[in-house]
Parts: sequence; C-alpha cells; structure tokens
Amino acid sequence: MDTISIIVPCYNQVDFLPRCLDSLLGQTYRNIEIVCVNDASTDSTLSVLNEYAGRDERIKIVDVSHGGLGWARNCGMRQATGQYLMFCDSDDEFMPKTCEKLYNALVENDCDVAMCSAQVIYNSDFHMKSSDDDYYNLKFSGVVQNSHDIINQVDVSVWNKIFKKSIVDQYNIQFIQGRLYEDGTFTWKYFALAKKFYCIKDALYKYYRHHNSIMSKTFAKNNKSIDHIYVADNVYDFLMQQKIFENFIEEFFSFYKSSYYFAKNYCDAEHQVDIENLDAELQKKYARWFKHLEEKKKIEQRKKTFAALRSKVRT
Repeated sequence: MDTISIIVPCYNQVDFLPRCLDSLLGQTYRNIEIVCVNDASTDSTLSVLNEYAGRDERIKIVDVSHGGLGWARNCGMRQATGQYLMFCDSDDEFMPKTCEKLYNALVENDCDVAMCSAQVIYNSDFHMKSSDDDYYNLKFSGVVQNSHDIINQVDVSVWNKIFKKSIVDQYNIQFIQGRLYEDGTFTWKYFALAKKFYCIKDALYKYYRHHNSIMSKTFAKNNKSIDHIYVADNVYDFLMQQKIFENFIEEFFSFYKSSYYFAKNYCDAEHQVDIENLDAELQKKYARWFKHLEEKKKIEQRKKTFAALRSKVRT
C-alpha cells in the first residue's frame, strides 16, 4: 500500500496541536507518516510532539531553526518518504476520510492532483465569510483536464490537496521562503506541470481562522502584503526555468494582477511606494511577454473579424 506523507509545520501552536494530531492519527487510510516540523517553537510544542511520537511510530519529528512556514514545509518534504504528499497546518484538522478519499480519487482516476473544498471555522475575521465561501468551495467536480479555466479558479492552499512526490522531486518544486502566501508558489508550479485534476466538492478539511494567525496578518494593513508580488515573481522564474512560461502567459498575468492589487489593498500607507517601485521593476522584467501577449490578442481579434466577414459573405 502506498504511503502518504503529511507535512505539519509547527510553530507555537500548543493549544491547537493535539486536536490536529488526533485528526491525522484517526485517518481511515492508515498507511501515513506524519512529518512534524518544529520550527524552533518557544512554547511546549516540542513536548507535545514528543508525547505523541511516543504513542504512534507514524509520527516523525524534524527539529529546525526558525525559518518560517515555507522553510518548515521544505524541510518536511526533504524528510518525507511517501509516494504522495499532503499538508496540514498545526491549528487545523483533517476529516476522518480526508486521506482515503483524496488518495482514491487521485489513483483510481490516474490524476496528478486531487483536491477538496474546505470548511472555514471562525474564531476571528468573521467579515471574510462571503469571500471564503466563494474561494474555498470548488467550482469543479470530478476529473478536470488542465486548462486555462482551472488554474486560476481554484484556491492555491496546499492543505486540501494530495500531490505526487515524484513530480515534486523531478522538478524540484519548493515553497518560497521568508515570505507570506507561500502556498501560491508551490501550488502554481505544480498546477503548471499537472495534466489531470480531480475535484471533490465535499469539505474534507477544517480551516480555522484565528486572531493573530498568519492569514489574519496577511489581511492586516502592514508591509508584508508586498510578499504577494514576490510570490508571483517566484512563479515566473520557475516557469521560465522549466521553459513553459509561454504556455501560461495569460494565466500568469492574471495571477500577477491579482497579486499586485492584493498587495496594494492590504499595504499600509508608509510602504505603498515600495510596491510601486517593485512593480515598475518587474514590468521591465516582463516587458517582452507583455508585448507578446498584446500581439497574440491582436491576432485573435483579426481572426474573429475575418470570421465575421466570411459569415456575412456566406449569407
């Protein structure tokens, strides 16, 4: 039976960690390894991890110096031995059949990634409910071929998906380190290489919104919102490295546009100029592709015009 490696980054989440670990140990799919990365926690997180590891040999503890969420997940992936990768945040939960349903969907349908909707539970940020309902509820169902539609219409979170480790290893797919919104780099890179997706509309992941969580800070007015632009640029570099950027020009610039406006909207006034300067720098970096996209649109418009003229001639 295949092994699923579940990467759990842990940093000062002692109040929620037992609930998370219990949900993983209670999975109906039993052949899992739980790679818990203690990111230099200063509370008793490591003690909780040691206690659980003593009870169940499927728990593997990786103790690292503090480097943030992207760093912790990359460290966890390097220690993973399973054929498949999943992720769970240490303050969230899997439903009992999360691993089983996602694994079966992926394997039985010969897909590269399977994903599910998520249930958002609010301890704060109640104003996010409307946008969360739209973002974390899948709009697709069943097998979906990779297309221009899906890549920008599903959430980029990693914790409601199962990935093939062989693809991750072959293309050295990693999270950006030292930035918020690091999920976007990993998921976008993987999606660009995937051929078939499987979508389960059931909410198999419990995502908790807490006060002072990383995502709460993402929506606060501070200078970290600029990280969204760095994330997009990291994806650009990867697509160029893999020589596949031309296949995703429209999707990428849609992604970059949303990243830019998110950064602008949630940045404090003091750092707005930093975003403008970074954007100007990247506009130069992407200039030839802007021109390429503009020419492509002109050609498509000519084709539509000619088609309309031919249609008139026939009538």
